[in-house]
Amino acid sequence: MTNASPETRASLLIRVRDSADQAAWCEFVEIYWPVIIRLARLRGMQQADADDVAQTVLLAVAKSIERREHDRQQSRFRTWLNRVAQNAIINALTRGKPDRGAGDSGLLAMLEQHPAVAMADSDLLRLEYRREVFRWAAKQIKREF
Repeated sequence: MTNASPETRASLLIRVRDSADQAAWCEFVEIYWPVIIRLARLRGMQQADADDVAQTVLLAVAKSIERREHDRQQSRFRTWLNRVAQNAIINALTRGKPDRGAGDSGLLAMLEQHPAVAMADSDLLRLEYRREVFRWAAKQIKREF
């Protein structure tokens, strides 16, 4: 078994350049929306804020994918997407004072006992992408079993 994560299919990246290709965009969003959401949630964002970040990231992809050359030697798509997602998450987290709970301090102490995920951003994106590709593939073949 190899450690390498599957590449984003070049054919899908080419197809999403066409904003009218709804099937390609549906597949792209089905794979990457949950990945972006999990990245944001792992950074402590609430679900609604993570949804906003995912929407911002996918809008940025839609606006710039036509201009982005697909060259595996230069930079992988997921490396670029990771940077876009991390920038959107940082912007969202720093744009205003985050909501703070006013609940029981015992609950806060319990939550603070759980360590934060200490993983490089690129490793985290790779892991979440692999998980989502598996879920997507399983969903595609589910009818056959």
